[in-house]
Amino acid sequence: MLSSAFLYSGHSPARPLELQAGPLTLRFEPDTACLRHIRLGDHEVVRALYAAVRHQDWSTIPPRVTLTRQDIGKDSFRLAFDVHCARGPVNYSWQGEVIGDPSGRIQFKFDGVANSDFLRTASASASCIRSRNVAVKNSRSRTPTARSSKGRSPITSRRISLFSISAPSRMTS
Repeated sequence: MLSSAFLYSGHSPARPLELQAGPLTLRFEPDTACLRHIRLGDHEVVRALYAAVRHQDWSTIPPRVTLTRQDIGKDSFRLAFDVHCARGPVNYSWQGEVIGDPSGRIQFKFDGVANSDFLRTASASASCIRSRNVAVKNSRSRTPTARSSKGRSPITSRRISLFSISAPSRMTS
């Protein structure tokens, strides 16, 4: 039986990269530039962290991702990639970088540009889907104008610069 990913895209998805940033473990999906299942031990802290480019009808435009750097160590990593999303009037390119360090800090940088004019209802944004019953105290996002926000990531049609998450110093159940 063919997988739903194959039926949707016409090819089998690339194998996820298993990564570690200090005490945190996670997966990076090379086809979508998505971080998944960020865990502290047996506890999932974040389900998914990704950037999405949306058409004016709010459907997600599939990305074409090219990994440009892949440095993976025992408890740290640095990945860089170029992404292009185009469908109809929406044409958007962005560069991403994901950095995980031995202290348990993970940074997701997203810097893009609209290559065409498109309706304001289309957008590019970064999203963090947290796991249920888990508080992520040390997460923040920042726009290019250096405004910080907690909770939902800011949305802009031009660029988003940084989303960062850090492992807590201790975990309570």
